[in-house]
Amino acid sequence: MSDTTASGATQSLGIGSIISESFSLSFANFFKLLAVIIIPYILMGVAGFLLLGSMLSPDMLSDQVALEQVMADPTFLVMYFLFLVIMVFISSFMIAAATKVIFDAKTGGSGSLGAAFSVGFSRAVQLFVTMLVLYIGIVIVFAIFGAIFGVLAGATGVGAIGIVAMIAIVVAALWVMGAIMPFTAVVVLENRWVSAIGRSFSLTKGYRWWNVLLVVLFSLVLIVFYIVVALVGGVATMLGTVGFVLAAIVAVVAMVIIVGAMTGMYTLDYARLREIKEGTSLGAIGDVFD
Repeated sequence: MSDTTASGATQSLGIGSIISESFSLSFANFFKLLAVIIIPYILMGVAGFLLLGSMLSPDMLSDQVALEQVMADPTFLVMYFLFLVIMVFISSFMIAAATKVIFDAKTGGSGSLGAAFSVGFSRAVQLFVTMLVLYIGIVIVFAIFGAIFGVLAGATGVGAIGIVAMIAIVVAALWVMGAIMPFTAVVVLENRWVSAIGRSFSLTKGYRWWNVLLVVLFSLVLIVFYIVVALVGGVATMLGTVGFVLAAIVAVVAMVIIVGAMTGMYTLDYARLREIKEGTSLGAIGDVFD
């Protein structure tokens, strides 16, 4: 936690509170989150079927040779890339709309689905562009990082350099994750574009490793949640056709709660950092949607 100490940060991030409230908000706003999450997932499925369905049959998926031939087809690669772009764009809409739902629940805002869908549409392009720039930047930086260590290992013949490189890359990746964690909330709640990345670095200064700890503990809670859902789904499938339907419903419910809780975690982390750094409450920035 040296990052926190070095910056002179003294206020607690409130990790336990963020995790518990994230799930609480997700459960309390389940049906609104269901609306803004399930529709994008359906659209992803439709896009996948329209772009790739004619090229991939159920029989082909079990035929390794045929599958490899299709995947080597330039047309398939173009369609697959287009599908990925559409998927990221639809995900951007979903994240923005879900953030609005969580924001309203936290601040007592309008809470209307119309407002959530409106924010989803208005912020989707900004979020899409910001994510694209961020991911490309991360790939370039880590590629350079890996190449430098690769050259050093080849020049010196010291195998241990590879191990050091792996550790360094993991540590760097965790640090970056902690630094950019609130960027989706910044895009949505501050109406920013790529500048949201720099804003995230500024907000998280002194709290980056606390953010990493937040994600680790949140992930442990998710693992327990996954185990419970898997057990319930497994028991349901023993009931025959009705059981499979129940298992599918359980899976959808779990997906909505998880996505809602993750959105809540990012939003509440952003809110807490603004409160610590700037003394600004989440409700004070609500006029960004006016």
